Amino acid sequence: MFVMRSIMLSCMACLALGSATDCMVDTVDPSEMIVSMLQMGLQRTEAESNSTELAVIDLEGNLLVHNAQSQRALLSVRKAQIAKGEEWWLTLDADPSFAANHAQLMDNLFPVTWMHVPKCGESLFNAIIHIPGACPNVLEDFEVTTQSVGNPLTIAGFYDMFGPREVSCPGAISPLWNGNHRGIASDEEFEENFVGKSLIMIRQPEQRIISAYKDTTHSWPYPEVAIPETINDFADGIQGCITKMLTRGGESYFVDTSDFHTTFGPHWGGACGDPPKPTAEESALAKERLQQFLFVGITDQWQMSMCLFHATMNTHCQASDFSDSRTQDNLAHPPYNVTEYLGDFLDPYDGSLFEYGLTLFGQRLTAHGLSPEACKPCFDEAGIVFNGS
Repeated sequence: MFVMRSIMLSCMACLALGSATDCMVDTVDPSEMIVSMLQMGLQRTEAESNSTELAVIDLEGNLLVHNAQSQRALLSVRKAQIAKGEEWWLTLDADPSFAANHAQLMDNLFPVTWMHVPKCGESLFNAIIHIPGACPNVLEDFEVTTQSVGNPLTIAGFYDMFGPREVSCPGAISPLWNGNHRGIASDEEFEENFVGKSLIMIRQPEQRIISAYKDTTHSWPYPEVAIPETINDFADGIQGCITKMLTRGGESYFVDTSDFHTTFGPHWGGACGDPPKPTAEESALAKERLQQFLFVGITDQWQMSMCLFHATMNTHCQASDFSDSRTQDNLAHPPYNVTEYLGDFLDPYDGSLFEYGLTLFGQRLTAHGLSPEACKPCFDEAGIVFNGS
């Protein structure tokens, strides 16, 4: 795939880099802006209309490479859909011509790249394996949980049950970003593996830090740095985790700590735990890269995140999307009392990034016309009731 970042950034500027009020007048709604963005992408590649591949943007503003005819068909369907006020979940069933174009989009999606931030929604794996065509031997209603795969490391348990990634999900999931906690080492690595095909869940930073501390000081750079004595020592050393993963290479690793610490799996170090705190340049780059992800979800808004996931993929919702794969009781648990654990500590690096991610998330919900009411058909398909998240 070739990448034309300038086209994408120019088209995304209003949707992803600023607030809605900075970008549009009151009479322009987000759906009209999306159509305009798609038109811009096509117009800017009109000179290449005889080529089999064109650089265009999708509804999320991400760059995709598709056949020109397929893109024009997609634009036509989307324009008609928006004009008639149709909801996203009707598209595949209501317009058979869209299915072929959507299939081509899915072909360009694989292998999908999942940046798994520690303590940020491993349950997304359930949605990934059920992307149509991803893991053909997995039953549609199968839910990956610690119980169903018999392993507290649910992803490892899944591959033990269904075979290694290249057997169970051939060509569908990146071998480098496959649920491990791997960062991005370079612009080239990002452009090749992430633009228009990457997924991420993010979490309120202090909640993530507390969860990581309670999970055997997840991602701490041991043995390079001694195990922290207090949670505040841990928080000070691990802050900026997501910012660092979006801008630095490396992944978590195994360390034999059986003589003093109990842990499961590769929970040490990596980009998340890299000791130097993020620079201003890295903080800016992290935001630039985050807005180019195909999907950005929020762990504390899981139900709306899954609705957005399926709107992005144009796929149907199912019960496993809403299953918590890592809890023993599969029930929702209240957030931690941050003051009780951390006092007045705040993570300024991931705090700023998280606020930016919330803005992206809200803009994308608006762009797809999604709300709890609009997502009800999704929730009904999955057999769940909206609980405010």
